[in-house]
Amino acid sequence: MLKSTINIALFISFLATSLSAQSTAGIFGGWNSSTFFHKKDHNPHYVANYNSDDTFIFGLFFKERKERLFNLSLNLDYLVRNVLIDAYYGGLGYWINDNIKVDIHSINLRILPELKFGNRFAAYFNAGPFIGYIIYTQKTGESSFGDINHTNYTVIASGSAKDIFKGIDLGLSASIGFEIHIFDNIALHPEVSYSYGLKNIGSGAIGANSGGINSKNLYITIGVGYFIKGINLTDTLKKL
Repeated sequence: MLKSTINIALFISFLATSLSAQSTAGIFGGWNSSTFFHKKDHNPHYVANYNSDDTFIFGLFFKERKERLFNLSLNLDYLVRNVLIDAYYGGLGYWINDNIKVDIHSINLRILPELKFGNRFAAYFNAGPFIGYIIYTQKTGESSFGDINHTNYTVIASGSAKDIFKGIDLGLSASIGFEIHIFDNIALHPEVSYSYGLKNIGSGAIGANSGGINSKNLYITIGVGYFIKGINLTDTLKKL
């Protein structure tokens, strides 16, 4: 999957050097705020709080500009999330209390059909699906175990957190932004985006007992785009 992600990044880099004045490509980055949540009804013996600190997002974007109003937009981003899981769960005669902080790094491809209004100072709105993959996780904290026989012990959590979060992520994303020309072929792109995870990215005991976990994410970013002469991606794909 990582190899495929690198190929996508190289493909978008190729677009940045070959696509049209009907297109713009560039880089962006900024602030992220994530809120983790249960995806469905969880084990009635599972109680948890999820708290996250602010993190960051950065990546590449490509926007077609052939049509006056409606065009294709693509984002390839590197998203960092974290979550402190304070969970209590168990079964007949035993209990587990987790207090674990997890850092989650993922790469996401967002496919965002876009409406744009205006020219040198334009506003745009886009919305569409995203697919992502968790490439790195790290956990710190501890898990405490006990049972009715008064057996109690604590395990320190450290290292990879694949036992808590892993795999492919799917969801929906939307953005509102501006395209502000500062030169004939360069524009700034301040943007506010929101994404909502639809797939369970939780694994192991926490993933099973929680009924599935994912996050809602709010991004505030700034990008710099360069207008390029050449062909249009949509037209090229139609000819394949």
